[in-house]
Amino acid sequence: MIAVALALNIAQSSGEFVDSRLAGLNPTNAISRYLEYSQRGAKDVFVPNTNFWLRGVDFSCVSPWNSGGGRLRAGTAISKRHVVLASHFPLWKGVRIVFVGEDGGVCPCYIENTRKVGKTDILIGLLNAELTPNIHPAKILPEDCEKYIGTGEGLPVVTFNQHEQALLTESEAIVTNGVPKKGFRSRKPGDERRRAFRKMIVVGDSGNPSFLLVDGTPILLYCLHGHGYGCGSGPSIFAYRREVQAAMDELCPGYKLETFDFAALECH
Repeated sequence: MIAVALALNIAQSSGEFVDSRLAGLNPTNAISRYLEYSQRGAKDVFVPNTNFWLRGVDFSCVSPWNSGGGRLRAGTAISKRHVVLASHFPLWKGVRIVFVGEDGGVCPCYIENTRKVGKTDILIGLLNAELTPNIHPAKILPEDCEKYIGTGEGLPVVTFNQHEQALLTESEAIVTNGVPKKGFRSRKPGDERRRAFRKMIVVGDSGNPSFLLVDGTPILLYCLHGHGYGCGSGPSIFAYRREVQAAMDELCPGYKLETFDFAALECH
């Protein structure tokens, strides 16, 4: 019963956080992370959109630009030296990849090496140097996440596309009876207001990250592999966390995946 109460509380607070951010906003000018993104990104200029519906949420782990595809072929930091990519739409050695802190500071790095995770579409990249302190790698779900989120069904999900727009959907089941789903898909929100902040996932969006939003913190679920209801699908980072860590260790040991601390929420 305690676990059920925790899951309901997290679902309610996550929904309230999202709805409070959407209130009074027009998705036409609130869905984009940056202004004039395509024109300025190539110059390492990233102007924050003051109307962005998730302004202030730390998405510094999400790389908005790289020399291998510009706004395409996205990467997401999962440690100070590692990024996660889509294997079918990869980056490669020598590609310059850029991260932007919430303070506006730009951190350029280069891909030094890559490792594919088994037969999945998950590719791990090694950076040539550590990210600067203003860039915070993404957290993932902890081993005991079911205690806190139940199956995870219906939680708000934020997915970035190739235009650095934060699209809103909701989760299908992430884990059931302790067994995580290997593949993940999100779906259309049931709420009409939330649906206004959803767009179709299309060709070219692959590799972009998808997050749960818990206590205003993004938790990495997967990187886009396919369309999946038009809302996005991909292999679960949580389900393959051990394999991901093994690939990270092969590339450069000493860096660990960081999990979100749900237990800290119980103290609030």
